Amino acid sequence: MPFWEITVFIFIPLFFVTYIYNIIVLRRTAAEKAYFNLEEAIKQRMNYLSELSSAIKSYCSQNLEILQILNSPVSEKQRSEINTKNDLFVTANETEEIIRKYLSCIQEKTDLKDNFKINEIVKKILSHTEQFTITCKKYNDAAKEYNSWCEMFPW
Repeated sequence: MPFWEITVFIFIPLFFVTYIYNIIVLRRTAAEKAYFNLEEAIKQRMNYLSELSSAIKSYCSQNLEILQILNSPVSEKQRSEINTKNDLFVTANETEEIIRKYLSCIQEKTDLKDNFKINEIVKKILSHTEQFTITCKKYNDAAKEYNSWCEMFPW
């Protein structure tokens, strides 16, 4: 068998398979990294919520109405129990609801709006929300690209 036939029938397909395998591994690694970044962003968001909650509670310790409105379901136990991707996205949705609740309460109460510490935390949360949206998009893009490569070459 001549050398060119060996090259055509063995080395080129072997090179192609190796190339595709490496691309799939790279895509999987990118998706895992994007997921890790998303998980860290959600934990940071929950920390901001805890910080905002404690600031509001210390500022409004006499006002029971505000404390009842802002009774947050995010606890330390929940924060440490993000184990699956489903838990992660449920936690993200819960924190989104809590953020809306806090911000609407702050807008209604003028004495909360004027507090410097609360305003700083709200600014952090709002800027983090933009970063969080970008992080979610990056994760979705990486996961979609990895899944499309796995569908094209299902071995």
